[in-house]
Amino acid sequence: MNCYTGGGSTGQPCKPLDTKGEEDGFFAIALGGKYRLFATDFGQGTLGYDFYQSVHFETSSFDLQNQELHLDLVSTPMHQFQFGVSGFYDFYMLNYQSFYNQGRGVPWVTYFEGQAAATQVYYQFVSQDYSRGPFSPFRDAYNNAVGARQFFLLGAPDRFMSLGYQWDYNDPLSMDGTDFAYHDNFIDLRFDFGILDWARGTIGYAVDLQEYRYVNSRTDFAIRRHDFDNQIVVRFVHDLTSYLSADLSYFGVINNSNIPDFQYSRNIVEAGLRVHF
Repeated sequence: MNCYTGGGSTGQPCKPLDTKGEEDGFFAIALGGKYRLFATDFGQGTLGYDFYQSVHFETSSFDLQNQELHLDLVSTPMHQFQFGVSGFYDFYMLNYQSFYNQGRGVPWVTYFEGQAAATQVYYQFVSQDYSRGPFSPFRDAYNNAVGARQFFLLGAPDRFMSLGYQWDYNDPLSMDGTDFAYHDNFIDLRFDFGILDWARGTIGYAVDLQEYRYVNSRTDFAIRRHDFDNQIVVRFVHDLTSYLSADLSYFGVINNSNIPDFQYSRNIVEAGLRVHF
């Protein structure tokens, strides 16, 4: 986990939350919808809203709420190209108190390579503003990212593979936020497939290589932090009816770091029901 106060000009390393080895459970509710603003021969626009709330059985301080507004503008495919831009505004509450808000903009373009493959490139800008300490103002930041993703259709509409790469640069706004100035290289591989017309599956693996720009306060400003983060996802979805589906998912994270305080692992098993109209 990241250092929460950033050290900064005070020269005092911060103390992390000690949650290693703890087990917990939670339930969550998510609601969302979209409204089509327009649809023409040139493209369409949609406005959406999503709500999420988790409630933990043991560590209530991690109860998280998110409300998101998003706008999507997409062109009609033209000469194998399709263009679009997505905008998001997120407001987060942690333990039912204001936590942070962020705005995100993502213009993108997709090139369709016949019927079997497609390539997408994008730019992403994120502005994060934390509402209160100990995060504010140390983790308030701008983040710029560029990325590309290659899609391959594997013989059936419900069976495809995607390979993605993203480079991003996180730039804290506070001079005391140098613990959170980094750039990283993110690579992910994902397979989506059907299982005998009975279920849909997803298997994914990602590697995130984070290189921090400045010496870290946790080491009395002696060395810079380097993280090697592994992420695994396995998910299966089965349609119970035309409007109700069940899913079972596993999410795993193993974060290795040259600073032991930042090494951790996380394993989450999730079962859910989804109602869709």
